[in-house]
Amino acid sequence: NEAITGGAVALTNYHIVIWGCGNESTADESFSTAEQTQVAAFLASGGRLFTSGAEIAWDLDRASGPSAADRNFFHNQLHATYSADSSGIWTFGAVGGSIFSGTQAVL
Repeated sequence: NEAITGGAVALTNYHIVIWGCGNESTADESFSTAEQTQVAAFLASGGRLFTSGAEIAWDLDRASGPSAADRNFFHNQLHATYSADSSGIWTFGAVGGSIFSGTQAVL
């Protein structure tokens, strides 16, 4: 992420980007304002993004704390919504027609 926001790497040089946030959250920002700008431009130009991270939803969409811009990015760029912290749900079902179509996993 530092290479992207620092200008050393341009997301637009790639068709697909895998963005791993690990355990980044409110203290170290899963997606900073600068990162959100870069990722939104990448997606608007037709890029494809796969992201993962333990605290992305908490950082960008919890009930109090995130800015309107954070929530907008989370909803409209990552196409997600926060449901609960530690929901206790450890399974997923893939969306039909997605790269995970036909799979189901228990984490």
